[in-house]
Amino acid sequence: MQAKIFPHIRYPLETWVFTHFSSHPVRCGSFTRNGGAGVSPYDSLNVGDTVGDDQSIVEENKKRIQEALQVNKMAEMHQVHGKEVLSIDAPGTYTCDGLLTKEPDLLLLVRHADCQPALFVDPVQKVVGAVHAGWRGLTLNIYREAIQKMQRDFGSNPADILVGIGPSLGKKHAEFIHFKEEFPSHLHHFFDETSHVSLRDIASFQLKEAGVQEKNIDICPECTYALPEKYFSYRREKCTGRMGTAIALNSSSIV
Repeated sequence: MQAKIFPHIRYPLETWVFTHFSSHPVRCGSFTRNGGAGVSPYDSLNVGDTVGDDQSIVEENKKRIQEALQVNKMAEMHQVHGKEVLSIDAPGTYTCDGLLTKEPDLLLLVRHADCQPALFVDPVQKVVGAVHAGWRGLTLNIYREAIQKMQRDFGSNPADILVGIGPSLGKKHAEFIHFKEEFPSHLHHFFDETSHVSLRDIASFQLKEAGVQEKNIDICPECTYALPEKYFSYRREKCTGRMGTAIALNSSSIV
């Protein structure tokens, strides 16, 4: 991954971009909390519309992300920490934790603070996806659900799929004292003697188990909890905003 600033006459937006996507016809970014219109405790690029922020500011922030990625249509999720992944072809708000599309110039948005925002690209079948994976989503193996959905609906080969995961909770701050009750037994070996876990390692394991090649997985190393100047974190501050991570397939990629 590498950091990028989107130049704009009114505001600079700061984002991570996935370099292994760069040779493919997609527009995407995993945005930090900076460059938005919000004020404390939602300062400033909050796109969470259920956290208590002014809705007009949230809409302005989503518009800024759309402008940065130069996409007019957007699909977003009412995220429920489940494992449902939907294939769509139109803008709107969908109750699920994952969206897939072949529709060009349709931006798929994930909201997150500590949870993993994952973007999927199948450059062969020309499919993109956006998935919200908190620890509950990982226990339900939502990544496997997304990949299997891509296979069923679009004929994707898991070996062709590229995955990028944005900033999320790091191991130092990922303590689960009841992990033996909260996580399935086959994931218990990921926890250390202090009940801390690398959720990123679980994600990588699940993606590879579902057929994604290791070379096609890129995971941001930055911890949302540890960097308050860059990221919202629900574990750090219960009253806080949500970052946005988004992807769209370029219309020029459709043959």
